[in-house]
Amino acid sequence: MQHYIRSITISLLERVSGDQLHYTPAELSESGYPEFVVNRIRLELQRNLAESVTLPESDWADMQADPVQDAWDRFLEAINAETRIPESYLRSVTENAVEDILEQLAEPEKFVLDTLFRHEREVSVLEMHARREWIVLNGHLADAVLRFMQRRDLKTITRDRAAGIIRQIDQHLASGYTPLKWAQALDICFKLMGSQVPSTLFSRYFADKGLDDVAERMLRADEELTRSRLIELLSSPGLDWRRKDTSAVEKPAGEAEQKATDTVQADTAPENTPEPANTDICHDDDRATAFDEAMQEDSASAETGTSDDEVIPELNQSDGDEEELPIWMRFLDADAGDDETDQTHPPSEAIPDHGQTPDDSFEEPLIQRFQQEESEEESWEPEENPDTSSRNLLTDASKELLDRMGAHADLFLQDFFNNELDDFYTSLNALTSFHTWQEAGTYLTREIFIPREIDIYSGEAVLFVDLLQQYFEETS
Repeated sequence: MQHYIRSITISLLERVSGDQLHYTPAELSESGYPEFVVNRIRLELQRNLAESVTLPESDWADMQADPVQDAWDRFLEAINAETRIPESYLRSVTENAVEDILEQLAEPEKFVLDTLFRHEREVSVLEMHARREWIVLNGHLADAVLRFMQRRDLKTITRDRAAGIIRQIDQHLASGYTPLKWAQALDICFKLMGSQVPSTLFSRYFADKGLDDVAERMLRADEELTRSRLIELLSSPGLDWRRKDTSAVEKPAGEAEQKATDTVQADTAPENTPEPANTDICHDDDRATAFDEAMQEDSASAETGTSDDEVIPELNQSDGDEEELPIWMRFLDADAGDDETDQTHPPSEAIPDHGQTPDDSFEEPLIQRFQQEESEEESWEPEENPDTSSRNLLTDASKELLDRMGAHADLFLQDFFNNELDDFYTSLNALTSFHTWQEAGTYLTREIFIPREIDIYSGEAVLFVDLLQQYFEETS
């Protein structure tokens, strides 16, 4: 890998003018340095500055006095804004940044853990916050651990426990990935290294994720791979995409799980419409944002008293034969079980099957009432038809979606919107205003399912997702 580090470094250095004594991070960006490389360089500049500039000591003044400390803080803030790289150090600083970035690309999970824990078995939340800034790529994995600690009010966490959290989140975010999606996630490698990337880097990447068969396939390939060749290899028949690492709890693989995953990930955009490169690696994408929203809705649940050596033990509890849920769903379950006593769906209520409708919700199905109201529009009177004013808010697209729901619309209205017709129609208008299922799926998760504490594995939730996804597939 040293050969590639030197090659990339030389390529980047050739982009700068070479006739200056100093270079600022902004000037490196303007010259063509990738932003993630510049961000890593900024961190090194700040560290070097902190080591070279320290608060003076004096027996003739109280250097710890508040006015002195305030003045010192303002001074540090001012010089941090003026950081620059001497030309004589540009090569070494760039090379260090490139080497660090390649490690983050090759083994993202390992790099996050090594950065957060170094050689320690357990670290405090303060230490993790300080070390988090050095994770330029895949920061959402580290953020998930910090959010977990915050929600559980943990002061420290073990490496094994954090590894379990990271592995489960990474599995969830990548579930359902197609070869094209994997290639899009790895586009950042081509952005940094050019049109050809060493197959060993991809092999380390998939091995880090526990996909040993895919990693082995990369090793047997050419020494360097183009993007098209990478997609071809990932599309090879017979590849085993099961994770060999058993450190994290296996996820259920039922249809409901897949549909729920599709909802949260909003990951069903057509393959001929690629997402922006490096969305999965360089920064948080929609799927990570959806997970973040789910985490933010959770409130701290009671500790179970189990050992930290067990991976997320309080998230592994289930009732009876219920399937184990992925980590983000169990956060919501913990919230629903600990924080509220009057639930949206009390345990004593049986959740209806896909085709089942409530017995006493309406005298006639919602869609029939909607059609009747449409035919009687000329004789409409507000006091006799209170739902008509809401119906007039529906767009043509929402009417089509409502028509597709048929008798199930009553079920959704009752269970999701507490029979609030205005709220139901407004949500339909919002969902149908999006151009893609990816956008609508993200909205459905953030604005409907999570705020209303809806069990996305329930029959009616899966049915709603099915109908909405089918609508976008047939109308887009």
